[in-house]
Amino acid sequence: SDPGMLAEIAAVINEAKRPRIGHAVDVVVTGNSFPNGRGYLDGEAMIETTKAGLYGGVTGEALKPISLGNAAKFRELLDPEISVVRCGGISSGMDIWESGYVGCDGVQVVTHIQRHNPRALGELRKQYQAL
Repeated sequence: SDPGMLAEIAAVINEAKRPRIGHAVDVVVTGNSFPNGRGYLDGEAMIETTKAGLYGGVTGEALKPISLGNAAKFRELLDPEISVVRCGGISSGMDIWESGYVGCDGVQVVTHIQRHNPRALGELRKQYQAL
């Protein structure tokens, strides 16, 4: 994540929230996957898509440091009226706490639910509340 590029994106978003542009931005959701991942398990491809072949988006815990860093940088660069939602690698109550610590207004949880089940959200909430 290039800080200069994030600064440019934030400047565009900050400008876009102003009504004179015609499109208001209220929320920024940080990226939830990183492109061009490739992996194997026991000699078999773990990632395979119809369009990209053996390349696909990396999600889940592998994305944790990237999503946290991007969320923190966007919070630093964006106007305070624009909410920041962290997406990528949320799998524990501590991940939710860290998101709030860097200024996120919320989190999006997908991979963790897919790997477990929708009830996993309740467990994450309990872990977060216990901190």
